Amino acid sequence: MAHKYISVIVTAYNRSKYVLQAVRSALQQTLPKDLYEVIVVKNFRDETIDRRLEEWGVANIYSDNTSQGGKIYEGILAAEGEVISILDDDDEFLQ
Repeated sequence: MAHKYISVIVTAYNRSKYVLQAVRSALQQTLPKDLYEVIVVKNFRDETIDRRLEEWGVANIYSDNTSQGGKIYEGILAAEGEVISILDDDDEFLQ
């Protein structure tokens, strides 16, 4: 497995309708895919979203933690990258 340089942590709190859009924006960046990872930390379960994240190779963490800071911390603990980037579920990266 190649060393990851960037870990993108997407936090989501009860907003399933935005998560895939945010993740898609991270996956569509021009940086080679082997240099970054995307980690979703969310407080809800949704079979459709979970299946799509798995298809895309995105780490998916369920968290009972209700604070955004707590979700970010859980994402950092799972991250392999040297650089951490935070993306809220209702935001998108530009290309």
